[in-house]
Amino acid sequence: CEAIHPALRGQRKQTQYVLDVQYSPTARIHPPQGVMREGDTLVLTCAVNGNPLPRDIKWSRANDTLPERALIEGEVLTIPSLSMLDNGTYSCHVANKHGRSSDQYVLVVYDPGAIVEAQTSVPYAIVGGILALLVFLVICVLIVMVWCSIRQKG
Repeated sequence: CEAIHPALRGQRKQTQYVLDVQYSPTARIHPPQGVMREGDTLVLTCAVNGNPLPRDIKWSRANDTLPERALIEGEVLTIPSLSMLDNGTYSCHVANKHGRSSDQYVLVVYDPGAIVEAQTSVPYAIVGGILALLVFLVICVLIVMVWCSIRQKG
């Protein structure tokens, strides 16, 4: 804020205030890319936002405890040597004086030799629908050809 007035004789009066907008936190788990298999290492990062910034991040596993070999270093949860017993829903929880937030990650550990189908494949229903449409069009063309042939002979 700045004030100028003739009574100040050319001087300016200034003052500053810091605006500190506080808000409730948000939590978002950044999952690993790709499929997790037995023996892999899982690394989950809980990205936290908020003002004041939550300092205490709690990791949990739905309906079970975290594996004993799980390592928690602040916002990072690491589980080395995954096994199928580690399957479950993992959550990070944060809070500040304005509210709470959490996010979840569902871990599915696959057998090392398992072939996992990519999610970008074309669904069979679309392929089947296209084939059905082509068969319908071929039948319509055949019907029209037979009808024209009968009319020419008549």
